[in-house]
Amino acid sequence: MLTADLAWLYNNHFWLVTMRDLETGNIDAPAGWHVAVLTFDDGAESQFLWNAQHVPTPTCSVGVLEAFQAAHPTWPVTATFYLNQSPWATDSVAKMQWLVAHGFELGNHTWDENNLGGLDAAQIEKVVGEEQAYIERAVPGYVPVSFALPYGIAPTNPQDRQALLDGTYQGTKWHFEGIALVGASVSASPFSRNWSIQIPRIQEVDPSLLPTGDLPYIMAGVEERFAKDPAAFYTSGGNPDYIPFPAADASLLSPAYAAKADPIAAGKAP
Repeated sequence: MLTADLAWLYNNHFWLVTMRDLETGNIDAPAGWHVAVLTFDDGAESQFLWNAQHVPTPTCSVGVLEAFQAAHPTWPVTATFYLNQSPWATDSVAKMQWLVAHGFELGNHTWDENNLGGLDAAQIEKVVGEEQAYIERAVPGYVPVSFALPYGIAPTNPQDRQALLDGTYQGTKWHFEGIALVGASVSASPFSRNWSIQIPRIQEVDPSLLPTGDLPYIMAGVEERFAKDPAAFYTSGGNPDYIPFPAADASLLSPAYAAKADPIAAGKAP
């Protein structure tokens, strides 16, 4: 299924970036290409297996990604892995270092996939801070800036939410640029007024296993939506210093990116 998803993204001109790139608006994709982020949660063993020579096995997720990269060397195959303690069952630290060295991103998913809905600020700082410190110890100099909500459940109290976004635990500090949700829809452009630090994601699920009403929220629904209206998806202008968009949509641009605005008159090519 992962190979098929990669093929669809490549064939439909989707440029892969990390969640860090999306959150910070660091989009350097060729003109005419759309943008996608691949994410993996929990550090399941099947995501990353390798042999005695530390070469990913061909059937694990990382092996599939590496094989697709080898077959499409000009396409940036990358992904963001949201981790708990001791991911992938074995060689956790070595695998974390390997991923960063090969252009992948590591994100925080709490120490033990903790449900934050029932925790106070101090408890949130503990479970988030333990994981943050673990990743930073494993990969010296690396600082995760993205977080995925376990079970998609966020703290309801403003003070508790702030502890999640900007916290300190036993000397480890963090500031998250984005909070990845479990699912729900395609994300808005980071340059849009509609952009939110709470970032929706699309799940990969066999559509035959779900009610038809859930189709818009899984990958099969995205493919169907894209086939009907590709212009509704973010499209790069090819120059990260400028953000092209129809002049009629100027009100939708986030004020934070006003200096990069490149409005295009109706009927004009970007």
